[in-house]
Amino acid sequence: MPFAQSLIVLFLAASALSYGGVLATTITAVNNCGTSGPLEFTGTSANGMNLAPAQSSGPIGVPDGWSGRVSLDPSPSTLAEFSIVQNNKNTMDISLVDGFNVALGISYTGGNCIRNGEAAASNVACHISIDQCPASYRQGDRCVNPNKDAQTDYSATVKGICPDAYSWSKDDATSTFTCDVGGDFTVTFCPP
Repeated sequence: MPFAQSLIVLFLAASALSYGGVLATTITAVNNCGTSGPLEFTGTSANGMNLAPAQSSGPIGVPDGWSGRVSLDPSPSTLAEFSIVQNNKNTMDISLVDGFNVALGISYTGGNCIRNGEAAASNVACHISIDQCPASYRQGDRCVNPNKDAQTDYSATVKGICPDAYSWSKDDATSTFTCDVGGDFTVTFCPP
């Protein structure tokens, strides 16, 4: 085989290996809260695991085309939402649409992110607590949104506290972060 063909074969083999290993996306969940809770991690082996205080799920690989949610405790809860390698991009957001239970942060390593067409930080956090929930929306240790499809005093309140988070179902422009393919995410419950 001529030298040039050998180089092409070597390049293609190396590209295939790097895509399968280097570009595989992982998401790690970390519990910095003071209590344990079941981890909701859509379609993965970590779904349902009990995440104790100061415990991590470890990096969980998700395939290209995966869309899902990560939360601590069943819904309604604060959500980290992802779409991995769809239209050659990763997207992430923090959602308070259904309600919330704990503060949450998402960090991204391995690339850049944009929001609404402009450069954005590769990490986003919502430092919200149940004490900030309007009394009429409180149900025990969580805050519940009664009307997900309209702007209400709930959506105005939570958007004021967490301007980067989804506060109702059509709140896309200021809440969705699009990131380069090839990096990894960390979801932190009760971030510092």
